[in-house]
Amino acid sequence: MLSNEFDQRGMSDDEVRSYLLNECDFMEVRKLEDGAWIGLLKLAFTLSVCMDIGPITPFAYRWCFKDPREARLFFSTAQAFDDIPAVRTSLKGHRYISEPRIVEYDELGLPKW
Repeated sequence: MLSNEFDQRGMSDDEVRSYLLNECDFMEVRKLEDGAWIGLLKLAFTLSVCMDIGPITPFAYRWCFKDPREARLFFSTAQAFDDIPAVRTSLKGHRYISEPRIVEYDELGLPKW
C-alpha cells in the first residue's frame, strides 16, 4: 500500500523532505527504494518509525520503540515499506491501517498489543 500522493501532487523529493521536517515535525526522513517515505517521530514516551508517509496521513504503519537506538537502527536499515524490525526488544507497539505484520504474545499467551 504505497502512497505516491507526493508524486501525484508534483512535489520534488526536496520539497517533500522540507515539508515533512518543517511542517510535520519529523526528526529525520528518507525515501526508500520502493518510493515510500519513512520518518522518525518523537511521541510522548517512544520514538516511532513511520512508514509510507503521505501528505495527509502521517503513516500507513508505525513502529514505536522505547529505546531510541532501536528506532534509529530500524530507520537506517529499512529497505521497503513492509519491512519488520529485526531488533525489537524495546518495541512498545505498532499502529497500522489494515493488517498487523507481527503479533507478539506476553507470558500468559495473550497478544501484547
